[in-house]
Amino acid sequence: MDIKDLKNIVTIVQESSFSQASKRLFVSQPALSQSVKRLEAELGVPLFYRDRSRVLPTEAGMLLATKGEPLVFSLEALDREVRQLGKPENRIVTLGMSQFYGHHMLSKALKSFGEYNEGIHLQIVEGESYFLENQIKTGRLDFGIFPSPIYSSSLECIPIVEEEILLVINENNKEAMELAVSLEAKKQEIPIESFAKFPFILLKPELKLRSLVDAICLEHHFRPKAIFESENLDTCYSLVRDNYGITFLPNTIRHNKPSDGIRFFHVDTRLSRRDLVLVSMPDVAEKLQLAQVAKHIGEALQRP
Repeated sequence: MDIKDLKNIVTIVQESSFSQASKRLFVSQPALSQSVKRLEAELGVPLFYRDRSRVLPTEAGMLLATKGEPLVFSLEALDREVRQLGKPENRIVTLGMSQFYGHHMLSKALKSFGEYNEGIHLQIVEGESYFLENQIKTGRLDFGIFPSPIYSSSLECIPIVEEEILLVINENNKEAMELAVSLEAKKQEIPIESFAKFPFILLKPELKLRSLVDAICLEHHFRPKAIFESENLDTCYSLVRDNYGITFLPNTIRHNKPSDGIRFFHVDTRLSRRDLVLVSMPDVAEKLQLAQVAKHIGEALQRP
């Protein structure tokens, strides 16, 4: 057993899924499964119970994960520290973002960070916000940019810009468009319960924005009928662009996409706004001047 084996076990236990663990580890799912089988044969004990819906650790698997996690963290931290000694003028700092926000605002974030932290090399790690938050809390990431809420009270959370969640409709979706335009003419913010019968394109249920969308719809006494579920907001946008249904998206995408025959509508709900935030441990925020960086990024995002 080596440190790579331990990291595999720790990640599978954290994710309760071979497929999600393989994404985090950047290995194929078959390769990850084979490595676990090899380790089980080497140790002579099963490490996981498997069924169709989830993966649960055995007593041996939980023991390895619990005692192995601090070992993995310590070795990775030591590796980074030693590598940086060889390049003192190019200190490495890790930034976590989702693929969506990386696509739409990474260049502005990098420019803003560079103006306050010269001579630092940034490494970008992509992932969903719940994963990135945990990585920051455990010291594997220096800071991240993702939407609120933030679940750990030990992290410093610096607002960058306020996002609004909008209803998104293709102009060729005649029935939905006519309804939205007529409602908008009566009131700037439209009541979304009027769209309960329409097919929706939504994120998968475990993602933060999907939870917010479900809460918005529940507030208006209906559950959206999802005909497609994706892990990626740009995919949701593309499917609306091709007129497969309607969706909810943050206004960040509105500022960074051509019109494509897409219309965005304000929603009549108290839940439609959230902050995009810069997140780190307090000492890192001070060291990297992240309050100034967040303000600079926010100003850059407000400009056309």
